[in-house]
Amino acid sequence: MSRSKARSKSLGVAEDIFGDLWDVRQVLDTKHGFAMRRGLPQGMRTGLPDRAGPARVILTPDLAAFLEAHRAPRDPLKWDLPLGRSQIKKLRSILGHHGKDDAQSWWMDRLEDLSSLTHAAFAAKHGRDLKAVQNASVRYLGLRDRASGWWRFDPARSVLLSGKPIAWIAEQLGCSAQAAAKFRYRLESESPGHVPRSQGRRPDRGPDHL
Repeated sequence: MSRSKARSKSLGVAEDIFGDLWDVRQVLDTKHGFAMRRGLPQGMRTGLPDRAGPARVILTPDLAAFLEAHRAPRDPLKWDLPLGRSQIKKLRSILGHHGKDDAQSWWMDRLEDLSSLTHAAFAAKHGRDLKAVQNASVRYLGLRDRASGWWRFDPARSVLLSGKPIAWIAEQLGCSAQAAAKFRYRLESESPGHVPRSQGRRPDRGPDHL
């Protein structure tokens, strides 16, 4: 059999996370307990008349789950696949992952720990570099030294529950608007008579250096 015919031979059919079927052309083993597959949309060919182009990585449920589990900023496993970085970035884009937005979401999800633990304790608990923790603390919580849970107590508590615009609150507390909105939401959720408001629209750009 010629090389061209061998290359075009189908190795079966795979379904992607969107329910579409692909003819598998290549199977790539990974270190993570699943195999990746390359292929073409079912029934299409690389040349004329279909112009499907070369075989593409199929976004199977296993691959999508792996990328979702390792989407956190600086998680090295997201790159630990038998693919080039540009290919992985393309797959992450299809999944709606965005490095800068993911970074901000990661810190916001751990904001209470960031505001209550020492930098060293936070770094040890969450596996982050100490300098990155220090930078995030300044970015989201400001330069001041604060006691653990400072935002739960007056005067910060009264400012957060004042009903004032979130930008004003952030300015008064010396923290980011994202942190102020997160803290306000938590206090309102825990306070009788307060209806929790939105935590605010996340900016289009997150921290690009954390």
